[in-house]
Amino acid sequence: MEFTAAAEQIIRKVYEDTKYNFGIKDEPDTLDSEGKPIPGRKDYTDNKDFIDATKTQMLTYAEMIDYYVQSADSHYPHTLGILEQRRIMQDNAIAACRSLKRRYQINLDLLHVPKAKYHDTVSLIEHEIVVIQGWRKSDNKWEKKLKN
Repeated sequence: MEFTAAAEQIIRKVYEDTKYNFGIKDEPDTLDSEGKPIPGRKDYTDNKDFIDATKTQMLTYAEMIDYYVQSADSHYPHTLGILEQRRIMQDNAIAACRSLKRRYQINLDLLHVPKAKYHDTVSLIEHEIVVIQGWRKSDNKWEKKLKN
């Protein structure tokens, strides 16, 4: 059940990644020697609402991945209808993975966070997509059995 373990790893990693506001500290502007704000510096206070919304979205997508994977895994495909429901849940899990990956890419670019910092999380998400797609292919065997 590699897909369920990977989903759990993703949710744990996203919680860990968002725990500290992507490393952006809640500090006053960084000032130069003349007391002027350093240009191009994004402080947490300037981005608080954006970061809070971003964290909520990312955690929601991670929870959706876990939910859809767990739901799909709980459906034993003894009829074509149940197999179709399972496939829909797998599709939804893949869509949530892609949305979470995109959210990482967009938000981290906007917040100027080094991509290498979250490389492991993005790799976990990409791995989960591949694993779920493999799971879907293995379900094709069930489909052939049920049609006969």
